[in-house]
Amino acid sequence: MEPEPLLTSDEVAAYLKIDVVTVRRLVARGDLAAYRIGNEYRFARGDLAEYLRRQHVPARGSAAAEALFGEEIAQLLRSDSNDAPRSGLTRGARQALQYAAEEARQAGRTTIGTEYVLLGLCRETTGLAARVLENLGIAPEAIRAAAAGGEDWPEPLADAPSASDAPKLSEHAHRVLQGAVAQAGEWRHHYVGTEHVLWGLTQVADGNSVLVLELLGIAPDMVQAELLRHVKPA
Repeated sequence: MEPEPLLTSDEVAAYLKIDVVTVRRLVARGDLAAYRIGNEYRFARGDLAEYLRRQHVPARGSAAAEALFGEEIAQLLRSDSNDAPRSGLTRGARQALQYAAEEARQAGRTTIGTEYVLLGLCRETTGLAARVLENLGIAPEAIRAAAAGGEDWPEPLADAPSASDAPKLSEHAHRVLQGAVAQAGEWRHHYVGTEHVLWGLTQVADGNSVLVLELLGIAPDMVQAELLRHVKPA
């Protein structure tokens, strides 16, 4: 039996809905196996399937997600809609939300506001959202400094959590994730990645993250335009 033909970088990029530069970065980091043929990479379908398996974070039965954020995230991603993503949060999106929870706790909050979701996306440097924010000149330190002055912003603040309490998503952050799921469905992506969460942030106009972006001289439509330079809808 003849072996299956190898995939090109362009074919892998089209399948994963990312750009070719990101594919090369995945190879350079050792995240995605490839064959070097001349000056080009070629990919086996089995290696691509293994990469996707490692990235997959199931929406159902995700004990880690439920332990960190409670039932709200798990319930958010349980959708019967035909347009809803089936594979839940990617590893990068999960890590970004974990960073958001960490930043909220360090700031003495019991809730994870959208400003901390934005900060988590910026810290998760392997995600597309971080690259978009970097292209716009936004660094974690700038978000953190702007967020520290948000006492009069619309998302309610709360006292510092106890050692046994995990921070909870604010109502606004919950809406962000709902928007992320909806956008992933609109783009016909089978996952919810950092790019979808960042898009969701731009749609919650009364969230703290939009105020942070405006303080940094960035309008939500600027973020969306930069995202669309990199995202490939199906």
